Amino acid sequence: MLVGAGWSLSSWASYGLSLWILAVAVGAPAGKSLPLCLAGVALAMTASFIIVAAPSGIGVREAVLVAALASVLSTSAALAAARNRTSALTMNSRERGSRFARKHDLVAVDLLREKRVDLPALRDELGVVQLD
Repeated sequence: MLVGAGWSLSSWASYGLSLWILAVAVGAPAGKSLPLCLAGVALAMTASFIIVAAPSGIGVREAVLVAALASVLSTSAALAAARNRTSALTMNSRERGSRFARKHDLVAVDLLREKRVDLPALRDELGVVQLD
């Protein structure tokens, strides 16, 4: 449990630092914005998990981050930093996901080529209906 808490803390800290870099780039004072970014990210991640009406917390994280940065940035600058952070994380997740999918697709293709998987039996087992 402590190891998991440590990983969560380190990921939230790195997310907070990435937001801080963006906030400073759009004009936030470095010293005053660092604690706001770190606490804002932790609060935003928690709020996006708790608010179940928004799929995957979409919009909730950004709203919390804009509110957290409101004392050091204008609303538009805070929104730009929050959206850029979300976009960068989304692109990173998509790239990692596509690498994972490509790796496992290649394994599946290799198994099919070697005839180690009986494709008609697999379709029946999964309930896949082939449309001709």
